[in-house]
Amino acid sequence: MRHAQLKAFHAVAVHSGFSRAAEALGLTQPAVSDHVRKLEETYGVQLFTRGPSGVALTDMGRKLFAIAERQFEAESEALELLSRGRTLEEGQLTIGADAAVHILPELARFRLKHPKLSVRLVTGNSAQLVKRLEDFSIDIAITAGRPPGPAFLARKLRSDRLVAVVQRSSKLARLKD
Repeated sequence: MRHAQLKAFHAVAVHSGFSRAAEALGLTQPAVSDHVRKLEETYGVQLFTRGPSGVALTDMGRKLFAIAERQFEAESEALELLSRGRTLEEGQLTIGADAAVHILPELARFRLKHPKLSVRLVTGNSAQLVKRLEDFSIDIAITAGRPPGPAFLARKLRSDRLVAVVQRSSKLARLKD
């Protein structure tokens, strides 16, 4: 059974006719009729009774319709889930960081914007995180430097100015370079 045949059958049942089903599917009426006819011929069943007042489901047609309803409902749920995942509404995001303390404030803001998204934080050095990106065990890496090569897109998140601080009385304070 082809998906197009089941879809045509379902549309005819929902819209109580081949012409209305064709319009809903954006197909011609002969194309919809052909899909249903081939489905019926392939399995040696009659799914509709056809008459001057329209079509009606046979007993077999009602049983197939119930299955088709569940299938198309599940398909719709799957598409919705995948769409939510694409828009970061739902799912899991794994972030690798070489110094987690530096991204915690940004991570907290991100979680407020995307409360249904599960976020997992893993740590490691830059080389380990790039390797994890390559094998798809993390989704994003926060590292001190850009990885070499064109395989990754890097964005500068912030510039930190690091300074060394010692007591004025320390021998280290007198060192130059």
